[in-house]
Amino acid sequence: VMTDMQNVGAPAAPAAAPVEAAPAAEATALPALVATSSADVPADAISVVLFVDANGNGALDEGEATVEGVSVALTDSEGNALASELSTGEGVLFADLSSGAYQVAVDDAAGYTLLSGGEAEVTVAEGAEAGQVIFVPVAEE
Repeated sequence: VMTDMQNVGAPAAPAAAPVEAAPAAEATALPALVATSSADVPADAISVVLFVDANGNGALDEGEATVEGVSVALTDSEGNALASELSTGEGVLFADLSSGAYQVAVDDAAGYTLLSGGEAEVTVAEGAEAGQVIFVPVAEE
């Protein structure tokens, strides 16, 4: 006795494959800013140089323009605001710093798009012979 409408001898209908949800679009994380030691910067200072990264390689190359008018802030390891400066053609220089950890952040990109993270942790080492420089690549909007 058949209880459903399936024909005897006919193959059973294939089971439907489970439907998988499309992967959620992931936001691409921007590369982190990195401080590097530079003898061109006083040992008790942090320099921040913003530049239009025309070739997209993340490095300041000959012929790439630096950016003026971008707001950059400096905080100490406890989050206390120490300074906020606008960049010039030479960047921003936070000088006469005590040894310790600092946070540098681009507050306002002034019409540019950041091509890296907007913050960096920087340590001014006691007895350092060179300061720290952070290059911040941007693109024109």
